[in-house]
Amino acid sequence: MSDIGSTIWNLLPGWRSACFLALYLLIFTPLELLIPAQRGRKFFRQGWSTDLLHFFFSAIPITIGITAMIGGSALLGSLITPVAVTHWLVSQPIWLQVPIGIVLADLFFYLGHRLQHEVPWLWDFHAVHHSSKELDWLAAFRIHPVDQILERGTSLIPLFVLGFSPSAIVAIIVIFQWQSILIHSNVRIPSGWLKWLVATPDFHHWHHSADAVGHNKNFSGQLPLWDLIFGTAYMPSAMPERYGITDSISNNYLMQLLHPFRRLTARVLRRLKVRQPVSTPGPEHDP
Repeated sequence: MSDIGSTIWNLLPGWRSACFLALYLLIFTPLELLIPAQRGRKFFRQGWSTDLLHFFFSAIPITIGITAMIGGSALLGSLITPVAVTHWLVSQPIWLQVPIGIVLADLFFYLGHRLQHEVPWLWDFHAVHHSSKELDWLAAFRIHPVDQILERGTSLIPLFVLGFSPSAIVAIIVIFQWQSILIHSNVRIPSGWLKWLVATPDFHHWHHSADAVGHNKNFSGQLPLWDLIFGTAYMPSAMPERYGITDSISNNYLMQLLHPFRRLTARVLRRLKVRQPVSTPGPEHDP
């Protein structure tokens, strides 16, 4: 691509997003029709327009936030990572850097993702992603910008702190992106033993299950390895029948953006009310 073409491409994020949307449509929609994990799903299912707004409009704050986390991670790496470690990493072929980076990135993803489920104020942001009642490839984009910044930014920390080569980091980011869309898609993959090595739709769909048995399971984004190690793996042969959470979250895009802040404000007000000292009657109130 020429310099002029590259400049135009970067100045038109809307066109760029539209191109990616068309690509995802061409790849995942036929797969969901030909080999669906759950049959009878409508293409225009409940909340699809909201997810489309997330796809187009959340990209800008997410990009800004992740860029800030990348800068912080790179600065931290320059301060604490020995130069010999960085030199050794970048001297390795990309085919070795990429799998090492995926293992490390997914470990950090697992830890950050688990915190999102266990820390109340983090869950308020993450709950938006889990509010989908039906899963398909587009549902992967229903995620609060703050949640996405923390989730993706956390997974990138070891890559920039240790100093992986730019080409390896780009490859890992691309793999993570496509894998994220795939595991949310309504596609049935006859994985067999493969599901114990690589995250598949049946692995991640149970993470979104409305059934209690699937709650707080399958936190990994790429490798079930970490769920197996930490005892949070759950992979039955069947797919879940229901998705979503008990939290009441609007299907309106703007209300979903405001949801965690409203919950946080309510929580703070409740705590202030509990801590408010109870007045005791003075002598003038004594009978």
